Amino acid sequence: MTKDQYGLEMSTEVKTRNIKFLFWGKTSTRKTETVLRYLPHVLLIDTEGNSDQCVDMPEIPPFKRLLTKDQRKVLQMLDLVGQKKILFPDGSLAETVSIDSASVLWSVQQDVASSAAETRAARYNKDQMSVTVTQRDWSLAKRPLKQLSNLLAGAPIKFIVLIAREKDLYKETTGENDKLVKIGVCADVMKGTEYEVNVALHMQFDENGKWFAEVTKVQGGLAKIFPMGKRLTAFPIKEVLEYSAHLSGEASQDKSGTDVAQSIAEQEIENETPHTQKELIDYAKLKGTEPQALGNLLKQAGMADFDTKRWMDMKTLVDNFAQQGVPA
Repeated sequence: MTKDQYGLEMSTEVKTRNIKFLFWGKTSTRKTETVLRYLPHVLLIDTEGNSDQCVDMPEIPPFKRLLTKDQRKVLQMLDLVGQKKILFPDGSLAETVSIDSASVLWSVQQDVASSAAETRAARYNKDQMSVTVTQRDWSLAKRPLKQLSNLLAGAPIKFIVLIAREKDLYKETTGENDKLVKIGVCADVMKGTEYEVNVALHMQFDENGKWFAEVTKVQGGLAKIFPMGKRLTAFPIKEVLEYSAHLSGEASQDKSGTDVAQSIAEQEIENETPHTQKELIDYAKLKGTEPQALGNLLKQAGMADFDTKRWMDMKTLVDNFAQQGVPA
């Protein structure tokens, strides 16, 4: 895909890389089985051992799996997938990566937040009963899950499936008798996960014991296969594979949110550091740009004079001129 000098791209040239699913529901509602039965070349990250029940089913093709609840091992495995080191016996790369279940990873990270608060309390000899989980603790707990989301979205994988448990959704009433009232159910995942997937299916059994999946989230052209609110009585694998024929399965070249945040923070810190005009002239000379040419560069970029508040902009200007011979 080509971008112009401003970093813009035409929508007609954009290629969709993957489909991100969320399968959620109560236990034994065929969430894991659906992934293993229908989607190709599955790497299953199994946090609960659920896949044990699927290894002897002849209708389920062989799959690779990693048994772990450790977020660090999950990230290491996804790095290997990104490096194209995970191969199947026929030489194929992993086309599907599924985490079964994301609920367990989230539960572990919630414990991380609690442990951080308890460790802090112990360090300052505070009563463990008065421990309060802070916003910083939650940020610490969520960080690996954000990294996981970034890796999944950027890895060369066609199908990404998060499997989640179902939990009750409550609303607190106000009045003389305050109480919690159940208002429905939802997926037991980190807040915001539902916004990161393209399709969410709530898997259930009806009163007659027949399986179905209700579409609770869908984006774009996938609505032709998964109409919002529809009850599916079978997973439409034929349509999914036809739709996915145009998926690139390529790795994303975009920086993750974490990388962008770090870059912005570094630039802000750099901008706050006092710099001198001589320092810029010396930097430009190091890059092969003489003082007079530097002055012309600054004028062309709308900077009539040295501006310490735009230090990083001026450095970028010098870098681009050194590499391309043109101002940024």
